[in-house]
Amino acid sequence: MGSEHLHITNGDSAAGLLWEAGVAGDVLAWRDPMHHGPFPLDATPSQLNRLRGDYLSMPGIAAAAITADFNARDAAVKEAVRIGIPITLWFEHDLLDQLQLVQVLDMLGTSGVAFGNVELICIGDHPGLTPFCGLGQLSPAQLAALIPAAVPVSAAHIEAASRAWHAFRSPDPIALAELLSTERMHSQVTGAEPAGAGTPELPFLSPALARHLEEFPWRCDGLSRTERQILQLVADGETRIGPVFTRNMDLETHLFVGDWHTFSVIDRLCAVPRALLTVEQGEWLPFSSPFDRAHRERYCAQRLCLTDTGAALLRDGDETPRPTRNDFWLGGVEWHPEQAMWFWDHAVQKPVLRAAPRI
Repeated sequence: MGSEHLHITNGDSAAGLLWEAGVAGDVLAWRDPMHHGPFPLDATPSQLNRLRGDYLSMPGIAAAAITADFNARDAAVKEAVRIGIPITLWFEHDLLDQLQLVQVLDMLGTSGVAFGNVELICIGDHPGLTPFCGLGQLSPAQLAALIPAAVPVSAAHIEAASRAWHAFRSPDPIALAELLSTERMHSQVTGAEPAGAGTPELPFLSPALARHLEEFPWRCDGLSRTERQILQLVADGETRIGPVFTRNMDLETHLFVGDWHTFSVIDRLCAVPRALLTVEQGEWLPFSSPFDRAHRERYCAQRLCLTDTGAALLRDGDETPRPTRNDFWLGGVEWHPEQAMWFWDHAVQKPVLRAAPRI
């Protein structure tokens, strides 16, 4: 590393803006969409990078290349810690960023970082931007103007992040639910606003982790919150895929779901054996990679409609809920159709374990 400063940010959009702003130092983009896929607790960092590479690979994007990128990313962080150069973290309020942030902070802690060398810029709004979706909305000058507001990273940041990182990767969601429940109880006793998993230095962490739990299949119908929102938008008359994506974003307090992941959810709702969505005319054209402009236009031109099964599920729920997937991961929790599964009970705000039949 030939720089005297390292900036770590939440993706290529903000990284590009930092380059345009002319900030001194190297810029490292954290590219992993961590709100879906495997993060088993017993995996070492290198094993985890390989698992993420396998999970995120698709035609045209090899698993080995993703794994190598993640390994190089981790090595850059550890080298910066080793030689003691200053590090600035640039993140925002949503689920994706908060998961990336706790991973980075935990890595800094386990690498033995000197606290005086790390500062954090993490915002949830910006003057003149409503709604505020993220750092990518800012101009290079607006981004650079945030530098004086950076706060030093303390032991409290690292400890809170490490607790959240461990809970997120636990093999059941109880640890994460208990972490949030403990914090809610603390805020009720003290009268303070809920903070970030035990510390006011991470004010956006708890709402983000609570949103993560809502992506578990719900006990009432087996749908995640995102799946239910998409079905409801179609039921309300929004049949075009592009507007379904944008209007689904509007339903999020803190935006975290991108277009590709939204399209994959729509595909799943159309392709599941008891299909919940279909198209008004013709055969369903699935999302695919590489996703060139012509294919995207054809894909987004399709008009969606609920199947009878989808309409009944939205209307009545399901006494024996089935997730829309048989084998999948959220953080450290893995679902197997042969085993009891974790569902989210929204009424009591707790995860529950129950049997689930095959799809």
